[in-house]
Amino acid sequence: MNVVVRHAGVLVTCAGDWRPRAGAAAHDLGIVTDGAVVMERGRIVWVGRDTDVPAGLPDSPEVDAARRLVTPGLVDCHTHALFAGSRAGEFAMRVCGSTYEEIMAQGGGISASARMLREAPDADILEQTAGRLWRMLRFGTTTCEIKSGYGLSTEQEVRSLRLIQQLRSRVPIRVVPTFLGAHAIPPEWRYDREGFVRQVTEEMIPQVAREELARFCDVFCEHGAFSVEESRRILETARAHGMDLKIHADELASSGGTRLGAELGVCSADHLLCATRGDLEALRDSGAIAVMLPGTCLGLAKTRYAPGRLMAEIGLPVAVASDLNPGNCYCENLPLMVTLACLYGGLSLEQALVGVTINAAHALRLGDEVGSLEPGKRGDLVIWECDDYRDIAYHFGVQLASIVIAGGVVAAP
Repeated sequence: MNVVVRHAGVLVTCAGDWRPRAGAAAHDLGIVTDGAVVMERGRIVWVGRDTDVPAGLPDSPEVDAARRLVTPGLVDCHTHALFAGSRAGEFAMRVCGSTYEEIMAQGGGISASARMLREAPDADILEQTAGRLWRMLRFGTTTCEIKSGYGLSTEQEVRSLRLIQQLRSRVPIRVVPTFLGAHAIPPEWRYDREGFVRQVTEEMIPQVAREELARFCDVFCEHGAFSVEESRRILETARAHGMDLKIHADELASSGGTRLGAELGVCSADHLLCATRGDLEALRDSGAIAVMLPGTCLGLAKTRYAPGRLMAEIGLPVAVASDLNPGNCYCENLPLMVTLACLYGGLSLEQALVGVTINAAHALRLGDEVGSLEPGKRGDLVIWECDDYRDIAYHFGVQLASIVIAGGVVAAP
């Protein structure tokens, strides 16, 4: 199907060099006033001023942007969207002052999500997760990464990734699967960490790679989760099996995860609240993307956020993601993360918008496919209920996305 979007008052293209944006490039939104976008067979074939739309186009339905803002479809490059059940009780406990350790001692945390996932039928997990993806879509997200990580056994991790694959036929969001078998040490392996690491490296990763269930392998490198050396073994094994790498790094303390990510050439290092300037410079020199997850800081009532301004100042490309998860950030609203990244992470409005479009696309190795409005890319775009891109951050907490087009098809409302 062919679709033409006409009369965009402000068209944010993020067009340019198909590389991650840093420095001055992270402020260039490629704005076209009175713009239009032409799509054929789900791909963008032309972008420019409305008065210059090529003549002689095949008969195509037109979508009138009515002088409103149009941007690329948003890219959420870090989520844990596949889970079962609710951990609202833990939120109530945190509000009343319980610590993470106290909640864990009462059976909460990642182990609680693992237990609920194992007990839930496939149909229930798919229904719940699809609902989250539809909400993400209505907020303007057209591409998202989904991690496993609540299985914590070979059987359940493989099951999770197969369910993530099935979601692709249920929701018009482009889904990118990531294997996160090393999310936590399961209670039954508490006294045999080495045994669980061997299960991840000798059973989980080979099967995930054999079935081509995930493009990326991630690991939670943190005190209380996986050490630098354990994380190195897991990521090197994944790379040997042809998987690209990601890392949860330096969220709770400066634990060496960012440096490890730089050394191993990860595609992205995520969280980074406690990363030092030297850590971030090493990450920049490795070519990785830094991913800020400000919603998690909000959900945990932290006063410390990832140092986005420092990242930008040293020329490190920055992406922004939701970290949608059942424990500390149950939020599908990616535009809200733009607001938080500006207010508490020190990014400019332009840097944050680049962070949920082209840089987020590069954090998923999809910079040549999505994240900007350019000929050859997937026909993903959002028409917003405003005429100024600054409103995405300024008018926060509400659904400003009016029309979402995914793969050249109107997908929402």
